[in-house]
This record gives sequence, C-alpha cells and structure tokens, in this order.
Amino acid sequence: MAEIKIKKKQPILPWLLLLAGILAGLYYFFVYNENDAIVDEKELVTKDTTAMPTIADEKVAEYNQFIADNSEMDLDHEFSNNALLKLIAATEAVANSVNVDINADLDTARADADYITKDPMEGNHANKIKSAGEIIVQALTKVQTQKFENLSTELSDVKSSVNKIENETLTLEQKAAVKDFFKRAGELLTNMNQQ
Repeated sequence: MAEIKIKKKQPILPWLLLLAGILAGLYYFFVYNENDAIVDEKELVTKDTTAMPTIADEKVAEYNQFIADNSEMDLDHEFSNNALLKLIAATEAVANSVNVDINADLDTARADADYITKDPMEGNHANKIKSAGEIIVQALTKVQTQKFENLSTELSDVKSSVNKIENETLTLEQKAAVKDFFKRAGELLTNMNQQ
C-alpha cells in the first residue's frame, strides 16, 4: 500500500494579524504625517507674515514720527522741507507696496520742498508747500482709487486740508493749516499701510 502523506495546514491567524498590523502602521503614518505637514505650512505662513517690516512700514513710521516729534515751524522752514520730503518718500513706498504706478511729478514736489529752504525771507513758501502738497495728493488719489476705495473720506480730508493752505499768506502765519495737512496725510498713509 502506498502511503498518503497528509500535510497539516499552517495556521492563517498569525498572517492575518501581521497584515492588520502593517495596515494599521501605514494608516497611522500617512494620516498623522499629512497633518504634521499641514501644521508646518501654517506655521510657515505665520512666520512669513510677521517676519520683517516692509519699506512702506518704515517710511510711514519715519514720517509720522517726524511730524509728531518736530512740531516747531521756524523761519528756516527746515521742518516743512523735511516733512514734505519724508511724506513724498512714504507716499512712494506705499504706492510701490501695492503696485500702483504713481504718475504724479514727485520730482517737482521735491524741488518745491527744497526751494523753501533756499531763501527764508522769500514770501512764496506757502505757494511751494501747497504746490508740493497738491502733487502728493494727486499721487495719493491714484493709490486710494485703485487699491483703497474704503478710504475716500480720509482722502477728502487730506484734499481739503491742502486747499486750506493759502498761497499769498506767509507760511508762519498759517502753521496750523500746514501742520493739519501733514497730520491728515500721515493718517491716510497709515490707514493705507495697515490694510
């Protein structure tokens, strides 16, 4: 008689447990590893937004600090000159930060700002300050209409304040009007820069 060899079946349960363990490990790896990547991206975005102040931040802060610290207007018109130059720089920086090409002739505004320090006895300094202010307001208007529609009231305040500067009146006799223009322009730039 021939012998029939009977093979015993190997138990399948250990293989099923091993497969379940591998699947659980893969599930854990992919699910929790993916969440970590999302958290890292969020942390990266948070770090990027608080990293460094922009040029616009610096220029607007510099301008506002200047007009807050240097409140005296004298015969030499250094305050008005420096305030106008810093206002022009802050206006350009804010426009550049929001990608608005300002076509206003800011070089003319700079020349007007420099002119007022050349001869302190000249009687048309208010004309030059107002002229420079109107050019700056043109640039601010372009930025406001293109990027900051909600700031139309603030822009109107700046326009009306520059219009209050009287051409034929000595600057030192209308210090309040000139300072009001500088203050309102700074407030508008600050609001633009914070949005």
